[in-house]
Amino acid sequence: MDTHALSRMARHIAGIVVMMTGTVIATSPIQAQSPVEATGGPVASTSPARPLTAAEIERRLYIFWRGFLPTLTDDGRVAPRDSVQAILLPRAHQWLAELKKNTKMSSMQRDPYAALLAGMGETGDAQREFEARLATKGLSTEERGYTLYIASTVFAGPETPEALAIARKYLAQLDALPGDVATWKYSAHVAMANAYYDLGKTADAIAQFEQAFAAIPQIPFEDRIKIVDDAFVTYAVLVAGQPNGRAKIDATGKRFLAFLTPSASLVARDSNFLQLGRNYQMFMQYKITQVSRLGEAAPAIVANHWFNVAAPSAAPQGVDSVPADARALRLDDGTIRLLEFGEYGCHACVEALPVMDELRDSVPPGVQVWYVTKTEGSWGITQCTPAEEAAHLRTFYVDNEHRRLPIAVWAGPRDVAIDDGSTPRQSPNVKAYGISSTPTFVLIDGHGIVRHLEVGLSSDAMSRIKKRIAYLVAEANHA
Repeated sequence: MDTHALSRMARHIAGIVVMMTGTVIATSPIQAQSPVEATGGPVASTSPARPLTAAEIERRLYIFWRGFLPTLTDDGRVAPRDSVQAILLPRAHQWLAELKKNTKMSSMQRDPYAALLAGMGETGDAQREFEARLATKGLSTEERGYTLYIASTVFAGPETPEALAIARKYLAQLDALPGDVATWKYSAHVAMANAYYDLGKTADAIAQFEQAFAAIPQIPFEDRIKIVDDAFVTYAVLVAGQPNGRAKIDATGKRFLAFLTPSASLVARDSNFLQLGRNYQMFMQYKITQVSRLGEAAPAIVANHWFNVAAPSAAPQGVDSVPADARALRLDDGTIRLLEFGEYGCHACVEALPVMDELRDSVPPGVQVWYVTKTEGSWGITQCTPAEEAAHLRTFYVDNEHRRLPIAVWAGPRDVAIDDGSTPRQSPNVKAYGISSTPTFVLIDGHGIVRHLEVGLSSDAMSRIKKRIAYLVAEANHA
């Protein structure tokens, strides 16, 4: 199985496995083996080996999915810095083999067990476990829907023809179910859409997203925060280049805002739904602003601290309440730019920076790779002035992490809050680009037009970005 497929599947399985922790499974014990304990790291212990409980086995498998798989390199090797975790792969096989000996596993425990089997590439065994669960007498519609959701999602992960065929089979069964399973239908179709997106099957991906969106009206309002995710952004990227793409994006955005508006009866029952709806709509509006930039002129990047690059000379235009030292980077100067919007407190943002530096070193002349960030108002638990925090960020990114790409930092003044405290002024870049989650990657052509968006760090996203950069370079050379 492809390494990246395993990593994608791990993200699905991790959430499933964590729900297993603490359940009682009648399994034969295996012997605990140092040096890897539940934390996944080495420990010093003089106590004798003892049998592991089922909960401990499950916990170790959870650690395996969360900690080991994402550290695999492109060729399937474990990164040297994670050599301790290399112990976990054969150990996980051992733990799974031990769980297989269990003949008393309840029907309810088959879902996560089958997901683990699928994650280890044991497709046949995984299918048999899912089928055994679905054949259970007295299974409610909701329980059946959840099993079909897990099955279709984990088999969408590998993105192989065989696995996708299995995923489609379970997804068809899920679609045929009546009753309150709309949330599972939505999530399963989004997983399938993302699989097709990664494979470059645009029409299939769009169709799956539209089937997911069709399920939203049946999702209880309080659960609709689940739809304020990145599915809308990915859908917009896919349809932007299609006939009537802009009209489809606008219409879908309006549908989402309507879905996130509580009915009068809900508000009458509980006024908290009114504020909940406003919060949902605010997050969704950021997404709409973000995708509205596709095919449009990119706003200038406004910052007052510039690392690894000289500050631009232009003053910001059309931006309210900026510090006197703020400058604006225009993006229509003939240079192709990839911007990563991120934050110091975002682990994935920091993880992406070495990738960005490597990409910066490999792109041809005329292409730049930037990191756009902002201050948060404090450093750890210590409140800082904007200048002090910017100095901490320079030390972290440039001196400690040795990042070489140009970095633009918005360090706005602190504004008085309603409780007489103070909060950092919002970054104009976050507002202009509709950044609601990080990292977000925005690719801009030499004319300053936004040509591509990606939300989140993944190998598939990086692969698509590299292909889009190559396309824009070829386009500029033939202009």
